[in-house]
This record gives sequence, structure tokens and C-alpha cells, in this order.
Amino acid sequence: MVIIRGRQMGLDMPTLAKQFKTSKSVIWATLNTPDLSKATGRLLKTSSGDDRIIVRMTKKNPRQTSTDINSELKDQYGVQVSKDTVKRRLRHDSLFRRRSVNKPMIPEKNRSAGLNCFHANGVGFFIRITGTMESYMYKDILEKEMIPSGRSQMCRGWLFQQDNDRNHSSHYFKDWIAQHRVNVMT
Repeated sequence: MVIIRGRQMGLDMPTLAKQFKTSKSVIWATLNTPDLSKATGRLLKTSSGDDRIIVRMTKKNPRQTSTDINSELKDQYGVQVSKDTVKRRLRHDSLFRRRSVNKPMIPEKNRSAGLNCFHANGVGFFIRITGTMESYMYKDILEKEMIPSGRSQMCRGWLFQQDNDRNHSSHYFKDWIAQHRVNVMT
């Protein structure tokens, strides 16, 4: 820097402050700031290519632990580093350790899925669902259970209400609703 060169040429701080139109404290701080470009400490154990491999492994399988990544690096690439080095490389690339959220365990007795119908005149049929419900299964349930229950227990002009599940908003199901003229609450 020019201030350091001026000091090396023998100029004092007040003269440098007048020359650069700054205060003496700025000149003093500039002269006494250590050179941060010289890095201290030993060199990194991993190269930039090794760092990319570590990041790629983590992005491919985020649940993989640093110990697993370390052993895979050692076996496949011949790079021998500690698990802490792997953690540091990941942190350097802004990949921080995440913990899965602790969710309350649902007892086995409460895990069964069901679909129920209720209205002002009483309760309709209860249908037990096994497996994952898709729009075709949902349509069959409504066709066999909901429409007969609605016609037998409610007056004309009844409205059908459902949540915003993707089974309820599929094109297949919307076409079926339109064909059977079911009034759906929007």
C-alpha cells in the first residue's frame, strides 16, 4: 500500500495524514494492521477435487454419516482423512448437520385409516381403507357408499364436502364428479 511505502521512505504519520487527507489514527491503524494474506497453519489434507467428492457423496445420500463418507473415501479414492476433516469440508460448503424432527409415535391402535360420512340426520357408513388410497379407490368408495347414503338419508340438494387431498383434485375424479352431478362445496 502507498501509506506503508511512504512510511518506509521516512515520512512521519502527521505528514502522511495530511497527504492522504485522513486522520492520524487511520494511518496508525493501517501501519499496525498485520498482513492477513499470509495464511498460518498447515496445508489442507484434501484437495479441491476431494472436497467436491465429499460434497457429492453427501448430496447423493444426505443421511450418510461423516464416518461412512470417510470410509468410502478411503476405500474408493484412497484419501485417508479423519471424520472431523469430512465435517469441516461439509461445513465449508454450507452443508450442516441436520437432525430429523422428533415426532410423537402414533400407537398401533390409532394407525388404521378410515373414511366416514356424517350429516345433520345422523352418521353414514364407515369405510375401512387398507393400503394407500388413490383416486380410483376413492371414486369406488364414493360410488358404492357415499351416493347411496346421501340419497337415502338426506334431502335433495345436499352438498358434498372434502379436503384438498390430491386424490380429490385429480382429473379422473373431477370428471367422475361432473358425470354424476354431485354438488361439491368449494
